[in-house]
Order: sequence, then structure tokens, then C-alpha cells
Amino acid sequence: MSEKYNKLMENLKVTEAMHKRILQNIKEKERKIVCGGKFFNAKTISAAACVLLVFGLFSVSGFYTTKQEEHESYSNLSNGIAEASSISELSEIVGFEVVEIKTPPFEVKDEKYLSYWGNMAEIKYTGETQYSVFRQSLASDDISGDYDNYAVQLKRSINGADVLLKGNSENSFVSASWKDNDIFFYIRFSEPLTLEVYEHILSDIIA
Repeated sequence: MSEKYNKLMENLKVTEAMHKRILQNIKEKERKIVCGGKFFNAKTISAAACVLLVFGLFSVSGFYTTKQEEHESYSNLSNGIAEASSISELSEIVGFEVVEIKTPPFEVKDEKYLSYWGNMAEIKYTGETQYSVFRQSLASDDISGDYDNYAVQLKRSINGADVLLKGNSENSFVSASWKDNDIFFYIRFSEPLTLEVYEHILSDIIA
């Protein structure tokens, strides 16, 4: 790569607006993970987000370098985004204990552990025809990247946590978000689930 390109990447600045756009575009890519029964891996999605970020730089004045601590067994996918080999390593990267979905509503064929900017953890669960994204962060209450308007929004208390469920029809929800022990959580499924299924899944996650 050229010296000019390397200098650009070393002085990359992620503003709050760019941060939100990246999450939104990651979410849009997740919608397209299932295509004719085939799945695209996390590297493809992360690379697409990185390309968007680089082009966005040219409209932003001023740069500063964002750095992430190096770990031996995880691989850098792009600037600020890294893949860990296990949930324990992901916890080490983000600085808090990351939790998993203990009772997924489909058979999981593959799991990916990703860190975004060293402060948001993401676990991607992939099945035959379904997928799920589970994000956790200490840094922000808006980690969904989902800015769509939903016809139905329901608040429910589960194990003492106030959970916000979103969907487009009664008792059919695609996502849930909540805060527990100063950590923000967001979970999304490719197929809508009923309130009863969400309560079962989240009761095993929320302490």
C-alpha cells in the first residue's frame, strides 16, 4: 500500500455521527446475510462497513488515531473491528464479562465474536436459515444501529430489567434492548419471535 494510504488509515477519526452510520450499515448488511440459503461471513460485513467509513473521511475535517490493545489470538478485520477466538477473549478485549444467548430459538451452526472499537462486543449466531446478533456495551445506550420505525413497541420487566421490544405486528418482535448492571444490551433475530419466547430467552440472560 502507498505511504499516503497508510498515513490516512493511521489518522482515522471515528466521530459519533460516523459511528451511528457504521452501525446502521452493519445492520443493513445483516438483513442480507441469508441469501438463497447461503450466508456471508462477518469479515464481509465488517469490510463493507470499513469501506463506508473510509469514504466518509473525506467530508470530515481533522483526524486522530484510534488504537486498540493487541491480543495474540484475535485477528484485526479492519480499523477498530477485531474478531476474538472465544467469548472469554472477547470479554478481555472489551473490559467486561460478555454473556451469551443460552437458549437460542434455532440450531446454531456458527458463532462469531467481534469487538467494535474495543468497547462494544457482538456475538453473531448463524443457523441454517436464521441468524441472531447480540451486542453489549458500557459506552452507549444506542448500540442497535437500527433507526427504523416500528408499528409496535412494548416495554416489559424481565428479572428486574426494563426491556424494550420492537416489531411490526402484535406479539411479533424482531429485537429487544435493555440495561443491566451498567451494561447496555441489544439482541436481534432474523425472524420475529413472540413475547413468550423473548421472555424465555432473556430470563436466562438477565441476572
